[in-house]
Amino acid sequence: MNPNDTILKTLRLRRETIETLQHLCEEERRPMDAVLQEALEFWLEARAKARLEEELHDEQAQSRLSYDEFWDGVDL
Repeated sequence: MNPNDTILKTLRLRRETIETLQHLCEEERRPMDAVLQEALEFWLEARAKARLEEELHDEQAQSRLSYDEFWDGVDL
C-alpha cells in the first residue's frame, strides 16, 4: 500500500475531543485530517518506543542471574 493512499473509516470520538480539535485546527489554520494524522503518527511512535522499552526491561530481568544460578552445573 502506498503511504499516500487514503482509507475512509468511521471514528467515534467524544464531543469534547472534536470541539477541542476543531478549536486547535482553527487556531493553527490547519485541516483536521492533517492534525489527526500527525497526532496518530506521534502516538504510534511513542507506543512503539514504549513497547521496545518494555521488551528490553523484560529481557534484562530474565538475564539477571545470581552467582549461584550462573555457575550451577559448571564443573571447573
